Amino acid sequence: ILSLFFSKEIIGCYSIIFQFMVLPISLVGSAMSKVYYKEISIAQTQNEIANITKRVTKITFILSLIPIVFIVCGGDHFITWYLGKKWEISGNISLCLSIMSVPIILSESLLPLFRKNDKQQTRFIFDLLCFSFGIGGLYYACNLSSNIYLVLITYVVLYSIIRYSLFFKILHDAQVKSTFKEVFIFVFCISICNIVAFVRLYQLFHH
Repeated sequence: ILSLFFSKEIIGCYSIIFQFMVLPISLVGSAMSKVYYKEISIAQTQNEIANITKRVTKITFILSLIPIVFIVCGGDHFITWYLGKKWEISGNISLCLSIMSVPIILSESLLPLFRKNDKQQTRFIFDLLCFSFGIGGLYYACNLSSNIYLVLITYVVLYSIIRYSLFFKILHDAQVKSTFKEVFIFVFCISICNIVAFVRLYQLFHH
């Protein structure tokens, strides 16, 4: 879709950042999901599944913060420096995409629960929502704006909302119980990272 509205230079930058950042993020989530499935497949009770899910979530939460913290703390400038001046917009694109690193890693790691509970249809519905709203939002934004950053932010926000919904659905199905402190730390860390990312993106629009 982006190739219909933007130049080859912009598409090239997007492709590089996608391979550099989004694919590794998905691989991390996929690797954690294999460990998670191995553990829940031998769990005997719902309480065991809940405890395993909570433990894996804590680990993946820390891992999920690494990409966005790196990018918002200047990693986008490092990417620009590493790739060269002609790829300057690549760093800005990485800032846009970093927002969805957290929900991707969190939800991807816990997807095996649907297989364990024989609820593959639920997963399919969320996959369909990600595709429909993601692609639909991308196409709609492309028709409204010629600014690649605004288009990507629209896509990332819609995609992230669905991914977070998927994550919380999994926690609900696993019957995970969290303390107020745990919920506060989770919300606080994600909020700070996203606020910093959006502040930097706002500065980008007014640069």
